[in-house]
Amino acid sequence: MQFLALALRMASTYDPAQPDHGRGSVRTALVGVIRLIAELFPREPALPISLNHLLYGLWDLDRGKVVPLLEPIKVSKNPGNSLSEDLFRALPAAAMTRLMDHRMMKRADAARDVARRLTKEGYRHPSGEPITGPQVEDWRDKMMTERAAENRAVAQYQLALETVKAMEPREAFEFLMRSMPSLYPPNFPKNPPS
Repeated sequence: MQFLALALRMASTYDPAQPDHGRGSVRTALVGVIRLIAELFPREPALPISLNHLLYGLWDLDRGKVVPLLEPIKVSKNPGNSLSEDLFRALPAAAMTRLMDHRMMKRADAARDVARRLTKEGYRHPSGEPITGPQVEDWRDKMMTERAAENRAVAQYQLALETVKAMEPREAFEFLMRSMPSLYPPNFPKNPPS
């Protein structure tokens, strides 16, 4: 158990801007989890096999080899955003929704508040430009029109709203926006606040 805690502390240095895109930190965390499984279930050596293969695949990526486990599947249409981008968008979209509850704010004003907060926290669009109110409105529209069963980010959006449903709108907004730093989406660089 102590090794897992140490591994997770070391993995907390995860930074997708590193030359290995943060794979070293992920490998460290995986080793900790694999060792924990081995300690908890010493008579079940096959339990962590899938995690071991993921670990080996991450090592191989740093050697220039892509194992079948990590090869992208060919799809007939544009795959859209990465899951990390969509999950990132779920919390600001939920924060915008709560600001609009009970007619507290108009749609554009709520989106602008969320965008300002993201900018203040150091989040930027992949282009490097600040995130705008209209972008946040688009994120919310997507969360409102897609199905949770088909989109994990929509499920995250709905879970976020469920989590804060008993809070007042401004309190819910603050809670959701404080939850953002725990996310580190690779395509939304987080710059240190100025």
